[in-house]
Amino acid sequence: MKKINVIIALFCVSTLLMAQNNKLSNFTKSLLETRKEMDSTGQRQSFQKHYALKLSQSNIEYVSAYLHLANKPSDLNFLNDYGVIVNNVFDSILTVEIPIDQLELLATSNHVKFIE
Repeated sequence: MKKINVIIALFCVSTLLMAQNNKLSNFTKSLLETRKEMDSTGQRQSFQKHYALKLSQSNIEYVSAYLHLANKPSDLNFLNDYGVIVNNVFDSILTVEIPIDQLELLATSNHVKFIE
C-alpha cells in the first residue's frame, strides 16, 4: 500500500512540474538552459550579449517577454512580487520585462498561461 501512495505522489509532482514547464516557450526553455551552462563555464558576459538582456542598476538581468495571462487582468499587482515591469497591456497579453531569475517561479503562478 505504501508503494502505491509513493507512486501516486511522484506522479502528481511530475505532472505539476510538466504543467509549469509547458508554460514556457521553447525559446525561454533554451534561454534558461544556456544560462545554466554558461554560468558553469564562466561565460556570463557572452550570454548577456547573445540574448540582449537588460541589466538594471542593481545588476538584475531582465529579459523582454510576452506574458499571456490565464484571464483578462483586473489587477496586475501580483507581478510586483516577481519584479516584473509591465510595458503594455493588450487584453490578456502583456509585454513585460522579467528578471531572469524569476522566470520559472512566475510560470508556476495560476495567473500565468504562457511566457514567450
